Amino acid sequence: MKIGEKSAYLFILPAVIGMSFAILAISTYNIYISLTNWGPGHDPHYEFVGLQNYAEIVKGGYTRYFLGVFSWNLLFAALSVGIAFSIGLVLAIILNNPKLKGRAIYRTLLIIPWALPSTITIMAWRGLLGTSWSLYLKGGFQSVWGARMIILLVNVWTAFPFMMCACLGGLQSIPPSVYEAAAIDGASKIRKFWKITLPLLKSVIVPILIFTFAFHFNNFTVVWMLSEGGPPTGVTNAPGGSDIMITYFYRLAFGEGHFYAIAAAFSVILFFILAGLTFINLKITGATKEVVR
Repeated sequence: MKIGEKSAYLFILPAVIGMSFAILAISTYNIYISLTNWGPGHDPHYEFVGLQNYAEIVKGGYTRYFLGVFSWNLLFAALSVGIAFSIGLVLAIILNNPKLKGRAIYRTLLIIPWALPSTITIMAWRGLLGTSWSLYLKGGFQSVWGARMIILLVNVWTAFPFMMCACLGGLQSIPPSVYEAAAIDGASKIRKFWKITLPLLKSVIVPILIFTFAFHFNNFTVVWMLSEGGPPTGVTNAPGGSDIMITYFYRLAFGEGHFYAIAAAFSVILFFILAGLTFINLKITGATKEVVR
């Protein structure tokens, strides 16, 4: 190892130690809390109870809550990524056309939802959709699927510019000579898209899709700021109609019930689920193959 390389490692060492300590300390404390009975009647004098909270989640009354919220959470993340990616890819293909006039203006306008602070845009959407005409969306915030549709709509609106920029960068990295060779061979536009564009975009897009899926799966901000997980069901420890996992855990821990230990156990389970899904995705798609090699 050269002296310059050693110096580089020394410069980043404090940051690595600090971040590692912060992540490990918080994770360890969360796991410890999940093994206690910290909740109603035991706050703050809680005791170690082992795996009791996990057994209650798997076999107790929380099972139906967990399955319901997890199913909606999975659908919400998949639809958010799928719809945002589809819109972003179509816009990127249009903007990548060198014959399109005013491309810079269109790019600037389309990137606005991503450039603006998300808290401001979400609050603006909440004010807009909180009016009476939002009732046409399956009843607006007063119904379960109305609230879910609004959350999905706003989430896609904030997410598609990032997908558009990622796809546009990938498209511009494809050499024009590849398309010229395909055109000489008589390939149609659809065939070029399926046989050239998508395969060459794979190495750029797949890691981004995996990352954004995990992001949307834990997108606390858009759900909480729009509906606070509502409409409520009236049961203290039950999820609201539009709750996803992370907002449900927050409600459990910091809502009326203060079920801290159950919320911590849920978050540990969620971590292993997300880690498993990410590992399966990476193995199927081979997204890190180039990095490993």
